[in-house]
Amino acid sequence: MEDDASTSFNKFLNIYLRMFHCFFIKKHTNCKAISKLWLTKGIQTSCNRKRELYLKMRDNNEMKHKLYYKQYCKILTKVIKEAKKLYYKEGISKSKIKWKPHGTLFVKKQVNLIRRLTLIQYESRTR
Repeated sequence: MEDDASTSFNKFLNIYLRMFHCFFIKKHTNCKAISKLWLTKGIQTSCNRKRELYLKMRDNNEMKHKLYYKQYCKILTKVIKEAKKLYYKEGISKSKIKWKPHGTLFVKKQVNLIRRLTLIQYESRTR
């Protein structure tokens, strides 16, 4: 009798699941929208480093960690702003409406900020 009950339940469950999967199809969607095209791998790495520094600063109440974290954040925000400017200025220059050129001053600033940021990272690793 138990075999009859278990086999009939298994048949019912198979039919039910077949119908369920037929009517409720699983759709795969990509949740990561690429909205920040200006975000480079270097900036992502720097943001991850900033997070690590924040955790160190939170755990240690030493003043040197706080100052270093603040300095790192200032430089990183400048780099992000310059990256956004560069990305959107390239979009403007590629558009059909032509704007007056502003030179390569913003590119030089971004390169200098990235150099300073890598210098700070190097100094922190040698300490």
